[in-house]
Amino acid sequence: NHNKKNPKMKGLKMIQIIPIIKGLLNALQYLHKNDIIHRRIIPKYILMNENLTKIKLVKYALNTNEFNVQTFSYYSSPELSLNIKATKACDIWSVGCVLFEMFTGYRPYCGKEGIDPLFCHTQGISPIEAANDELKDLLYEKKNRVVLNFMLQCFRPIQGQRPFVEELLKH
Repeated sequence: NHNKKNPKMKGLKMIQIIPIIKGLLNALQYLHKNDIIHRRIIPKYILMNENLTKIKLVKYALNTNEFNVQTFSYYSSPELSLNIKATKACDIWSVGCVLFEMFTGYRPYCGKEGIDPLFCHTQGISPIEAANDELKDLLYEKKNRVVLNFMLQCFRPIQGQRPFVEELLKH
């Protein structure tokens, strides 16, 4: 729990988040070096052991570059929603979404009443921009700037401006 004064904040502790994100990035680094784009990074496809020393990424979408509402994921990049050709950068957006959920305890685009996740998604509105004030306050706290900076890099609206896995591993 990040904020003892606010029991609604239910994200994981950084000591748990860091090995999961590092393991996820290492898995992506392997895939990307082999020219594989995952396209469907969501929490249930990230497997780990109890002490977080082994992290695995499963269920690749190898044969498809198509998007439809039935396969809409809160973790997919905007370009996938717009049926734009997927690049490795779409996986980077998803990493940001997974981190958002682990850190805040809320699925991307779901922390604010009355928000339409699919609309936000197709408009390139990041989970940070769509978050409620409570979540924004948490993310913008001085002590959380490293996490915020990491997410902001992942959520760059233009694919070519998002960092590569190797850059994020140095973060």
